[in-house]
Amino acid sequence: MRLEKNSPCKVNLLLNIFGKRPDGFHELETIMQPVNLCDRLTFERRGGAVELSCSEAALPVDSHNLVHRAATGFLHAAKISGGVRIHLEKKIPLAAGLGGGSGNAATTLLALNELFGQPLPAAKLNELAAALGSDVPFFLQNQPCARHRSRRKNPTARFFSALRDKVFLLIHPGFGISTPWAYQNLARFPEALNGGRARAKTDFKTSDRRLARCER
Repeated sequence: MRLEKNSPCKVNLLLNIFGKRPDGFHELETIMQPVNLCDRLTFERRGGAVELSCSEAALPVDSHNLVHRAATGFLHAAKISGGVRIHLEKKIPLAAGLGGGSGNAATTLLALNELFGQPLPAAKLNELAAALGSDVPFFLQNQPCARHRSRRKNPTARFFSALRDKVFLLIHPGFGISTPWAYQNLARFPEALNGGRARAKTDFKTSDRRLARCER
């Protein structure tokens, strides 16, 4: 059996950073919007291990790749002894803040669950996604969401009717910015850590926040 899946990206409609917490995370307030710019992944049941290939030579195809880690984690959690072959066709720019890698990981979890007959419930997929990265659980669904680091919270599609049937114009500057590097350098720009709280208010009684890992 062979599956082909599109893996979309996202944009942050708002991103407030409130400083670093004692646990090594930054406290954020953000709303993320899915965007229909997609990578393409192909999945086949094959062999006894995870085999990953990719059209982008700059990306690793071992455990340093989120797709590989997602597939390995899924097979272990589902107690599946067989393997899978995955090919990733990249269209989303790297290190562009679009969540391409996170989307690839979430798409892998969903696709493998389908490929192997739905052995894992949604709650377990969300748990696996959260362990892979802060943004991965967002891509298990397809609505705008106010986000917490480890889980999806409050889908907000009904509050963004102004975006319905509209397109996003995404302009890539020709270079990428590493997320760990960006957070490591925030201390040089203290004004960036003083965003006004509750800017993400919609019709919620309180704003949701997300915690993002400050990678050292």
